[in-house]
Amino acid sequence: MNSILSIDGPVYHFLSRAVELILLNILFLLCCLPIVTIGASLTAMFSITLKMVRGEEGGIISGFWLAFKKNFKQSTLVWGFLFLFGVILALNYFFLQFYTGNFSTLILMSLVMFSVVFCMYLVLTFPYIARYKCTIKQACVNVLKLGIANLYPMLLIIAITLGPTILMFFSPHVFVIKLYLDIFIGFSLITYISSFLIRNMFEKYEG
Repeated sequence: MNSILSIDGPVYHFLSRAVELILLNILFLLCCLPIVTIGASLTAMFSITLKMVRGEEGGIISGFWLAFKKNFKQSTLVWGFLFLFGVILALNYFFLQFYTGNFSTLILMSLVMFSVVFCMYLVLTFPYIARYKCTIKQACVNVLKLGIANLYPMLLIIAITLGPTILMFFSPHVFVIKLYLDIFIGFSLITYISSFLIRNMFEKYEG
């Protein structure tokens, strides 16, 4: 019993990790307030969680701010492009309901394909920037290659990352629970869980 509750035991480790994720979640939310900085905040959060799952422990606050400032310009530009792409996709889905031509099925299939690519970039580009020193062009090319080469893990990461957000719009109960969790630990917890899969994906190609 003493070994379980000791400083090296699983209970202490679990509680310590929970506190770290809560702190990380608070930092992420605070840095997302201007909205345009969401990309830099995501990159900084992934920088911390990827280190966590690799056993590269360090200061949460100092590590977050360092990654936030280091990748600010690059991540903000990527976030702007992805936001614009997302808006265009949403508008296409909206106007598709008014289309009565013969190519509606073909258009829908194209939109689904572009949506998968969009989700792939949304969940993988920021951790890639957090992990590697690269240009935006290199990140875009390599993320696409990684996603295609690791399709099943990629789809699982998309489901873990975006699934709860999609479900919350179909159930008021899920909406309330998701909103409550997001305030305290939701974003950092999902990022932490997906970081295990992303780590395995990255390590395949690291020398």
